[in-house]
Amino acid sequence: MKNSGWEPIPDFMGILDGNGFVIKNLWMSSESEKCGLFSSIDGATIKRLGILIDPSKGVKGSERVGGLIGQVPAGAYPSIVEECYVKGNVE
Repeated sequence: MKNSGWEPIPDFMGILDGNGFVIKNLWMSSESEKCGLFSSIDGATIKRLGILIDPSKGVKGSERVGGLIGQVPAGAYPSIVEECYVKGNVE
């Protein structure tokens, strides 16, 4: 099995306070959909988190791809994302 990088956290519904920390060199290469640090969120709160994507690899997926979140489903419970950023290549 080849290394495909980060495996997204599926269907996150909790609270993540990154407390200003930065995740460095995140990357993934997948033929799946919903790629990101989290594959999807529903009723989640994510705040004060930075992500620096590995510049030589990026974040790649088939569809619904983001550095932080792949998808927030329509009709989902309200989710909050505040004071977060992503720098790097997302395809």
